[in-house]
Amino acid sequence: MQRLMTTPDCLIAGDGAAGLFLARELLGRGLQVVVCGKAVAGPAASWAAGGILSPLEPWLEPEPITQLARRSQQLFPGLVAALKRDTGIDAEYDSCGMLVLEPLDHDRVDAWLEYQAVTHEWLDSERLTALEPAVGPSHAGGLLLPDVAQVRNPRLLKALRRDLQARGVHFCTGDNIRLVLTDGRCSGVDVDGERLVAGRVVVAAGAWSSELLSDCKPDLAVTPVRGQMLAFQAEPGLLQRMVLQTREYLIPRRDGLILAGSTLEQVGFDSETTTAAANGLRTMAARLAPQLADRVPMHHWSGLRPATADGLPYIGRHPGVDGLYVNYGHFRNGILLAPASAELLADIMVDGTDCPPAAAFAPDRHIAE
Repeated sequence: MQRLMTTPDCLIAGDGAAGLFLARELLGRGLQVVVCGKAVAGPAASWAAGGILSPLEPWLEPEPITQLARRSQQLFPGLVAALKRDTGIDAEYDSCGMLVLEPLDHDRVDAWLEYQAVTHEWLDSERLTALEPAVGPSHAGGLLLPDVAQVRNPRLLKALRRDLQARGVHFCTGDNIRLVLTDGRCSGVDVDGERLVAGRVVVAAGAWSSELLSDCKPDLAVTPVRGQMLAFQAEPGLLQRMVLQTREYLIPRRDGLILAGSTLEQVGFDSETTTAAANGLRTMAARLAPQLADRVPMHHWSGLRPATADGLPYIGRHPGVDGLYVNYGHFRNGILLAPASAELLADIMVDGTDCPPAAAFAPDRHIAE
């Protein structure tokens, strides 16, 4: 590992979407940043995700998630354009829209859509088939959300990393990473026996965050949830929009690749893919788009999503350790919420200010007063 010549203002433990977006935000506010990650990383959720820039069923999410998602949705077009300009890597921000198939709780969904002023169209079977012939007439109807966008998250992470490196952010990797804790304060990170000192430390390591924080109290637990996905190669345009039914989905890329996801499995840190999951995902894909029934998947992979007990991420100061901050637990919305989470935490770290949803994500929210 290359030795640092100066002491950074902030050291971020975690090089997924949460860590990289935070590094970019802090850098833009004048801080010197170092990012640490595992030398041999596990299948992090950031790389394995589908890149849908909306909660799958946003009408079921609590209001703080809705606010954070709305802010990220405002930020993404400009972020992707800037990264393409500065790095040459196109993360393919695509406002292709999403079809949500029946069954749906019409009253609840419609009330949420009207309250949030979300552009939408209810579809009967004929209109749905006209919009997406590959979905077919077997579905009774659904809901069109024309403004829902997506990104190609592996390209997004590659662009973020290249941009940060070009702007002077140092990246360090190691097999063993742990926090340096002394008298109730975090002063840095130990990477394979070499101590890195920083004014502030952020844990943004997704499903592995609890391991890094094992010596910190109170416990801010996060549970890994395995999600498996498939990718099919089809003709470009076979699907024009993302298709969702009861939290299972198809995501069409511009080059014809179609992603099918995703399982939700409580198996600890087991990241293996399984034949049973592949068969289930193939059946689901054929149900949503019958033209995929005879397609053989090109890729099959998994990722570990970080889930908290109440479904809300931890964003803010650690309640028991000075100099330590956290930014993890975004579960299935990691890519979507990363820009706004970075903005929120930077406000807390740099300006000492909290925007309205901050209290909902505060790491001390479960501590009895």
